[in-house]
Amino acid sequence: MDKPLKVLLIEDSKDDAELLLLELRRGGYTPVHKRVETPDGFAEAVQDRSWDIVLSDYSMPLFSPLAAIKELHRLDYDVPFIIVSGAIGEETAVKCMRAGVHDYIMKDNLARLIPAIERELQDRAVRRERKHAEAALEESERLFRAIFDQTFQFISLLRPNGDVMAINRTALDFINLKESDIVDKPFWETPWWSHSASDQNKLQKAVTQAAANKLVRFETGYPAPDGTIRFADFSLKPVTDNERNVLFLLAEARDITERRQSEEELRYTKNYLNNVFNSLPSILISIDPQGIITQVNVAAEKHLGLASSKALGERLWDTASWLATYRKDCEEVIAHQKPRLLLRESIATEQKRYYDILISPLVINGTEGVVIRMDDITDGIKKDELLLQAQKMETVGTLAGGIAHDFNNVLSGIVGVLSLLQFKINNGENISNDELAHFINIMTLSGSRATDMSRQLLSLSRKQELSFTRCDLNDSIKHIIKLCRNTFDKSIEMHPVYFEDDAMVNADAAQIEQLLLNLCINANHAMTIMREGGQPQGGALTIALNDFESDTQFLKKHPGLHPGRYWRLSVTDTGVGMDRKILHKIYDPFFTTKEKDRGTGLGLAMVYNIVELHQGCIDVDSHVGRGTTMNVYLPQVSPTETKAATPSDKSIAHGSGLILVVDDEPTMCETAKALLEECGYSAVVADNGRTAVDIFRRRHSEISAVFLDLMMPKMTGKEAFLEMKKIDPEIRAVLASGLKLDDKVGELMKAGVKQIVQKPYTLKKLAQSIHAAIHS
Repeated sequence: MDKPLKVLLIEDSKDDAELLLLELRRGGYTPVHKRVETPDGFAEAVQDRSWDIVLSDYSMPLFSPLAAIKELHRLDYDVPFIIVSGAIGEETAVKCMRAGVHDYIMKDNLARLIPAIERELQDRAVRRERKHAEAALEESERLFRAIFDQTFQFISLLRPNGDVMAINRTALDFINLKESDIVDKPFWETPWWSHSASDQNKLQKAVTQAAANKLVRFETGYPAPDGTIRFADFSLKPVTDNERNVLFLLAEARDITERRQSEEELRYTKNYLNNVFNSLPSILISIDPQGIITQVNVAAEKHLGLASSKALGERLWDTASWLATYRKDCEEVIAHQKPRLLLRESIATEQKRYYDILISPLVINGTEGVVIRMDDITDGIKKDELLLQAQKMETVGTLAGGIAHDFNNVLSGIVGVLSLLQFKINNGENISNDELAHFINIMTLSGSRATDMSRQLLSLSRKQELSFTRCDLNDSIKHIIKLCRNTFDKSIEMHPVYFEDDAMVNADAAQIEQLLLNLCINANHAMTIMREGGQPQGGALTIALNDFESDTQFLKKHPGLHPGRYWRLSVTDTGVGMDRKILHKIYDPFFTTKEKDRGTGLGLAMVYNIVELHQGCIDVDSHVGRGTTMNVYLPQVSPTETKAATPSDKSIAHGSGLILVVDDEPTMCETAKALLEECGYSAVVADNGRTAVDIFRRRHSEISAVFLDLMMPKMTGKEAFLEMKKIDPEIRAVLASGLKLDDKVGELMKAGVKQIVQKPYTLKKLAQSIHAAIHS
């Protein structure tokens, strides 16, 4: 196969050039050539450094091979150069060879041409490989020296006996020494170790260990030029051959002074933050996305019993099961990276306490989680309850006159009808069924109205815990309007403005009504007792409910609120109004503009507190002489189908069996007995708890159920029930109470009470309760 060959011919004879090309072809080459005969032509041709060989005549009028060789040397171009001449003497040939010509061949002996070319091509390949190797070695040496000398680390090469073979520029420049000052000396006698005899001994031992093919590493000090001692991470590494014979030792030292300072500062900062973390009175618990506890503070251990030695690494929901309620809240905070604030949360460990809980997202070192902060507000709640109770009693006192008047009206209707019936009966007059039904209806409506009034008074006056449920603000307005109309001066015109649909909030209904009542009482006073002498009493009181959507300006004014829809509950009066100076103080506890003994100054403070608890806000707009508008904003919730349908079945539940009726009021005993007998039962009565227990002890086998009052002297209904349960664990009991039902209901139901009925009760309600208790 022909071999390609790029040939540059320096020849002034075309015929001789053709002879050379012919010889190359005979030798198995396929020449690609260019012929030149002048210096310029040659200079132009060698710009292309792709020539494999240069063949040159010696005797030419315009150019000589020695000039061509000189040009190639100037260009540092290594290409085989062979003179092919018809007549060249030995002396000339030697001169050319010394100048750089690789060979010469006589034109009458071209048989030597091909072998000479092949030899020179091989020599050139060898030269190029050697040159490449030398260049690579030189580059490697340069790279090694660059790394060796320019690295920030101190590096030295030691013989196995510890003598210095080489040391880098970084180490030398640091103490301003020359390599000759260090090389061939034992390393432990160099200036880096002169400050400490113990470090010198340590290094000598390290050299012995490294020479035995062991890695040695330790931290040490070394003197800086300014006289201070800096710190280094020092290591000795044995470098071995293929047979693991130690050739030399690599000594490296990395300055760690700043790192040690940083670690010390970090240690100080960590201790400082831990002290802060543990000195905070708030309970702090951090967990990862799986609920694993990563940190707890001293307050958590003190108040919740979460000792860090046992809690860390455990799942919070397993270690503190009472916090499992907040697992979903934590997961949502991690998912959305938004904090969540939970107010007045009730948590029972050894005893029931209240906390404000803030769950905040935590991202550190790429790990997500949350921090749970819990602030114990139990004592504050108790104080608030005392203030609230004081204010409630003030409200009850304010309403007492009007309520007493309304009760008299209710009782007048009942007493009047009863006296009429008694008169007709005593005089032997006949009473028709329609007339009797009419009288009974009057008494039923009067009794229902009295029941509503008593329940409202109980709701206002008694101490109770918050109970958040879905409730309709329209209902709250209706209750308050009814109460105010019955109690306020008739000169006050009431104007309710309801929302056309359900206006649902997540709230404690009793607290919302307390809020509204406080605002209405203030409005009433502003239009009556606070008017100056001679001014006409009365005015218009409007309670309006409107839909409201928060905007940028509203949220800027109330930064604690979230964007969304709110209900705006407005209470507007046409009273005396307030100036700016008073407006700044209206929410302060015990601040009042009323005369002495006319108010405690707790009303608006309690309103503000109730609004805060319901995550809302309150605004006031008031002008002296023109009146005041109080706007309360409460977050909306979606309405749900919670209204119970009115039962269509109006029949009375009948039954049979003996019922033990217990009440300290003889009238209530007789009434209950009559109602039960109407339903098919027989009844035996007791006027106190002790008597009831004695009767139950004798006749419990024939008694189907016990109906007893909750509040009685000598022995309460609860106490009597518990004594009876000792006699018969399967006792069927129904309790009646005239007070507002509360958490005690749950306790009694857990104790075994089947039903609880609130006084006053109807025939149907009593029949249903007794029937349910017997058949439960």
